[in-house]
Parts: sequence; C-alpha cells; structure tokens
Amino acid sequence: MSREETGLRAPNNYVFPIDNLVMTVAQWYQLYSRPEYRDTYIVLPKQTQRKGKQNSKSYAFSVELYINVGQYAARTEDPEIVGSGRAGAKRKTSAVSVGDVGKCSSSSKRPRETVSSQPARQTLRSTFIADGNLLAQTPSPISVVEIQFKKTTCLISEGSGSPTLMEESPLLSGFLETRPLDLIAGERGNSKDVFGLRIGTQSYVAKKLVNTGGGRSEEIPISQAINVLTADLIRLKRMAYFAEKFKAFAYDQGANIAEFDVSDAFLIKSYKPSTSTVPPVEHIDGDHEEDRAHAESIKEVSAVYLVEPLRLTTTVVKFSGTFGSTTRTELRSLTVSAYAHYVAEQTACRYIFADIQGSNNANASGKLSLTLFDPMTHTVEGTSGAGDHGREGLQDFVSNHTCNHICWAMQLASREVMQNTLTDIFRSQSGAATQDSENQENPSDEE
Repeated sequence: MSREETGLRAPNNYVFPIDNLVMTVAQWYQLYSRPEYRDTYIVLPKQTQRKGKQNSKSYAFSVELYINVGQYAARTEDPEIVGSGRAGAKRKTSAVSVGDVGKCSSSSKRPRETVSSQPARQTLRSTFIADGNLLAQTPSPISVVEIQFKKTTCLISEGSGSPTLMEESPLLSGFLETRPLDLIAGERGNSKDVFGLRIGTQSYVAKKLVNTGGGRSEEIPISQAINVLTADLIRLKRMAYFAEKFKAFAYDQGANIAEFDVSDAFLIKSYKPSTSTVPPVEHIDGDHEEDRAHAESIKEVSAVYLVEPLRLTTTVVKFSGTFGSTTRTELRSLTVSAYAHYVAEQTACRYIFADIQGSNNANASGKLSLTLFDPMTHTVEGTSGAGDHGREGLQDFVSNHTCNHICWAMQLASREVMQNTLTDIFRSQSGAATQDSENQENPSDEE
C-alpha cells in the first residue's frame, strides 16, 4: 500500500494534524499528555497492568491505522477487494481500520476459495451519551430565570482597527441559569463567573464580572462592569479581525499554519422592569406606542454579561501568559506565536496580544479546531482593559518572542525592527510627557 492510501488516527476517529506525524516520541507525549487530549486515551485492561496495580487507573496512548480501501482498489484493481455488485461498490467508498481489514486478509498458505468476497465487518461510532435509568431516577432540572435585555455588538473598521459599538433597541428575552457552571480550577477564571444562557434555540455562556482585583466579595458598580466587559468585547473582535488577515496572508505566503478561529461575542445588559409592567420582547409587526411606553418604564441596568457561543469543551489550552512566551513546538503553539508576532507588526508594536488561550471546538465545517477567547492586550497607554501592562508588556513581548518557521515564511519583522519601533514610541511618549510637565510649570500669561 502507498502512504496516500493509509492514515494514522487516535481512538474516537481523531485525525492528527500533518505536522504531528513527524514529531519525536518525546514531543509526541509532551503534546498529547495534556488534559485537553484526554479523549484520545484508552484505559488498559486489568490483565495488562502491572502486578499489584489492578485497582489503579492506567492510561496508554494508542493509534489506529486506517486504510482507504477505495483508493487501494482503484490503484491495484485487486478482484478480491473490488468484488462485484453492491458489496463491491460499498467497499470502494469506505475506509476501515487495520483491525477490520485483518479479519478478511488471506495468508499465502490458505486456499483461495476460503477468502470471503463480503465487505469487512464495520461498526459505528458516536459522541452521543445514552441516558441512565429514567424510570428509576429523573434528571435534576436546571434552575433558570427569564431575563429581558438589550444586545450590544462590535464592528472593527478596516485599516484603522477602530471599534464601533451598536446597541440594538428592541428588548430581547432569554433564560439565564441561576448558578454558575461548575468548572475545575484550571477552567475557571479569577475575574468572571460563567453562566449558561439560552436565547431562542441557541446555547451560550454568559460571563459576569465578579473580581477586579479586590477579591470576589467586592461590590462592582454596573458602570465599571460595563467598561471592563466592553473592553473585553473589543479585544475579542480585534483578535478575530487580525486572525482573518493573518490566515489570508499566511495562505498567500505559503506558510503552513494550524486551523483556528476566534470566539464570537456580544454584550447583553439586563434591565430591571418596573413593578407595574413587564417589558415586552420584540414584535414581528414592528414598534408600537405601547412598546415605547414600556421601554421608558425601565429604570436601570441590573446586570451586564459578555456572551459567547457554547463550545464543545471547557478544557482550556494556554498558549501564553501575561508575560513571557511559549516554548512548545507543536503547530498550534507555533501558529499562535506567529499570529501574535503578526499583530505586533501590523500595529507597529502599539497593540500586542497576551495571555492567549483557547479550547477545542468544531469549526464551521464540523472539523475539530481551536477556538481562541479571553485574550489580554498590552498597549502604549496601558488602557486597553484589565491586565494591560503598557510599556512593560510591549517590551516583554519584543524581548521574549522567538520566531519560528511560520514567522520566517511570512517574512515578519525582525526583533531588531520591532525594538527600534518601540524605542521611538517610548522616546516620543517621554518627550510628550516632558512637554506637558513644562507647560504646567510655566503657564502662559495670555488670558
């Protein structure tokens, strides 16, 4: 068989990125021993575990060799594989595992008549999880509350990258879970609680600000929560804006990058209704005088949330921290590192992404991909949102970023060029600050 007719996959039909197939064993285990790949593990049977360890849970990594029978049959025209009639046609368009093929393979010592012309036995796989005994125990319902809210979206202008916020005027309705999601420590952020949210038939997560540095018991004014979460929304939309440009440029330059996207997001502000009326939701026949009267009866915003689509998994993959850079060498980490470099170049080192993280998710075509979310940024002014360390953060990226083959293929700016750019920015900023100080000490005599 040729290489094009075969492929290595993990259990659950996980297809490896092409660059993973040339890793060393050490690199392979360094990547796939992380929690986000737990679904690719298998539990060893007890008889294969070490003596005295029968009750311990042991894991091993396995791969399966898949054979594209259709391609093999088309190339070899083997009558035993091609077959005839409907059975043969079915075999030509299917791919089975090497274990299945082995069941129908023949030995040279075996008489030819004993070889079956029927297709190899195949089975189905699914991520569907069966219910328990519903007759004995009813699943516990999730407690939800209906909320009325307005939705704020963000658009990023081409070229300048400036944000435009748009708040939709009709009130919408959704069901918000009353308790935050139960997440493990590595999946739970320090600043936000995450709630399940249902709008129509779509499932989302709604993130509420609960800590700005004073602890989770602090009382956060609504105005401050709006400012912080709006800044996070702008960060996400800018990340998506630059991601599309990065992918297009990488394609033009022939750079091999990993598939990734950026989480969609919008802001919702829920309102406290008056005691006499309940705010109406949007009507199909448009706005009415009664609707406007109801809207005017709304007194104040009661809560604000950053809303994102629900992803397949809550397991977080960290690619960088607030400071420093990654040392991992698999394609996804190299792609994210090159992406951060690309943004630094495109903004002339005035806007740099940090604390980049993501999770495995299905992309638009249904394939497993990486979705980025919750980034931080560093800017010259240090005012882009929580975690912006200003000049210190910008300098940290330029000093610690290590270019990889994607950076080189895309011919991104060298460290020297970025450092020269930063030096000019800092010098200009210091000069402006000095001038402002002199103006304050020597005010003009003119009235």
